[in-house]
Amino acid sequence: MAEFGIDPWGEDRADLRQAITSTVVANAHAGKGKTYKVKDFMPDFDKQTKKQTPEQMQTVLQAMAGAMAAQEQLKGKPSG
Repeated sequence: MAEFGIDPWGEDRADLRQAITSTVVANAHAGKGKTYKVKDFMPDFDKQTKKQTPEQMQTVLQAMAGAMAAQEQLKGKPSG
């Protein structure tokens, strides 16, 4: 426990390291006046998400199916 207190490891620490790297890269490519913070890239697993209704799920699936059919038509293949 003492060693962990000095040099923590594990997934939480890995997430932090990746967030720091992502922040540096994003800020290097950010537009003028835009800056990112490490917390912008940290996953928030405790965040409550809204459940989709069956109707919302159906709408998403229909949009995906339509996009796939359009992609097939662009390739010159019949959709089906």
